[in-house]
Amino acid sequence: TKELCAVIKLKKQNKMLVGGYRDGLRLFNPETKKWDTCKDNKNVLGNYKLRVRYMKEMEDGNIYMSTETQNLVRYNYVTGEFTFFPQFQNVSGTSRYFCFDSLYLWLATDDGLIQVSAATMKIIKIWSADNGLSNNVIYAVVPDNNGHIWVSSNEGLVMIDYTTGVCKKFTEDDGLQGMEFNTASCYKDKE
Repeated sequence: TKELCAVIKLKKQNKMLVGGYRDGLRLFNPETKKWDTCKDNKNVLGNYKLRVRYMKEMEDGNIYMSTETQNLVRYNYVTGEFTFFPQFQNVSGTSRYFCFDSLYLWLATDDGLIQVSAATMKIIKIWSADNGLSNNVIYAVVPDNNGHIWVSSNEGLVMIDYTTGVCKKFTEDDGLQGMEFNTASCYKDKE
């Protein structure tokens, strides 16, 4: 896979799923050191250049992927089935990062932060510069242990209290090393 962007170790197979720009998705077997194609029942990888930026395998075995061309994509590597979410693509074609908390899916996009019901996959709210973010290019999103959502952008960090709608911006004046972060720029410690 050329221009590698994301790698995860699969939980149900001794393989790594590798996402990139040009070849979409490939499997790598570390024991044989050989590459293999992914199961793909409907030739999705032949029809779409996914440009995977971040991915995570969930407990149910599905892999969610942030892509630069189709926003969020769900892939089941056992069945070879891909699921697209046009409701998110209508907001932004690009998803750079995502996270789930107990209630919501949060999508970091080039057109704001999409807050989604995790149960129904329906959009609850689109957070943008119009309602408190530093700008609309969101690189990563992480929930903290106090009920807030943190986002990194190319104009600093923002802490969102989504129950009140209050956004607190952090800049170099608050001690940041710089204003621009990049895709998947986030960290959450255990505390």
